[in-house]
Amino acid sequence: MFGLYHVDFNYLEFLHSEDPEVVFKKEYQNKSKPFVGIIFHKNNTHYFIPLTSAKEKYKYTPLKSKTHLTIFETTSDSYMKRFPHKYYRKNQKGEDIVLISVLQYNKIIPVPEHCFSQIDISQIENMSYRNMMLKEYRFCISHQQDIIRRGKAIIDEIKSGKPIRFACNLKHLETQMRQYKSINSRSDRIITHSD
Repeated sequence: MFGLYHVDFNYLEFLHSEDPEVVFKKEYQNKSKPFVGIIFHKNNTHYFIPLTSAKEKYKYTPLKSKTHLTIFETTSDSYMKRFPHKYYRKNQKGEDIVLISVLQYNKIIPVPEHCFSQIDISQIENMSYRNMMLKEYRFCISHQQDIIRRGKAIIDEIKSGKPIRFACNLKHLETQMRQYKSINSRSDRIITHSD
């Protein structure tokens, strides 16, 4: 179950209409730019932690906090010279690292089972994008327990009413997810009867 997934565009658009904190861009409809993240399970619900690309600000913030986890790899002087446009910094051990992407815990959303699908990294044609996703996948697998533990903790904090900056309204979104599932299951039955 644990791995990189993308979320159905229509479902994401629906959630965004209910809560503007839900990350949503029209480009997610383009198959080459899906909305990517990690799926895990808590209390009979699937939750999605979105990934975002590394940005300048993450050079100056902790590598991990309540609201995010930075995905990175150690690097060398020669790599930094060849790719000066990437974001670099030191980790806690003083090693040079390149920032790859960031898991956004505060943007976690509930997702019904029929609205997400696992990404087959081997099928990605763009080699640089494929390599980046492989690095993200390997990092997430090696930090799987920590990612899930942090994800479950922030769900509890958000749902308890604790103020978390820019967090999605999980209680409301879970209600909307159930309505979305109900509407879609009725639509499926109507289509089935008309066949």
